[in-house]
Amino acid sequence: TYLGGKQPIGRQGAGGVATDYLFGDESTKSFAVVDIKRPSAGLVGPVYRGEEGSGLDNETYSMHTDLSGGVVQVRNQITVAVEHFQSVLGSGYQDKINRVHPKGVLVTGLLQGLSQRKKDSFNQFRHGLYSLTVITFDELLNRLKKLYGLDYENTANGVGEATDDLDIADKP
Repeated sequence: TYLGGKQPIGRQGAGGVATDYLFGDESTKSFAVVDIKRPSAGLVGPVYRGEEGSGLDNETYSMHTDLSGGVVQVRNQITVAVEHFQSVLGSGYQDKINRVHPKGVLVTGLLQGLSQRKKDSFNQFRHGLYSLTVITFDELLNRLKKLYGLDYENTANGVGEATDDLDIADKP
């Protein structure tokens, strides 16, 4: 969805901002921009403090540029959408959405394969974000499986057993 920001440069203009999806919230009528990266996108960067692999409480990691760049990109999308709301979104979505308390969603990377300390650093980072949700592909898949009752597989005695197999890392 085009959000705004194009400059009158050249035939097609330049500098416009778009998001992968734009959703309206039924209760608040506000909007959310959703940007989707790749499962292979990095989440955690190098060790910031402590010794890598030590498992000690001071073992913390910086975030990967894929993640921090994605967060800044989504924040920019929200800012541009709010700035250009009346001329771009407001006219196309009359009475369906407003610009009060917009949200952002970033779908990126995979948690599988990260050590517990790397997961902890990632969670510290994303839980500190305001009005922006970062969810990984494997978390999203797990939520969808639970929502649709696909998180259990049939066993010989008919009792379901929880599954945890995720092979989305191998998918394009």
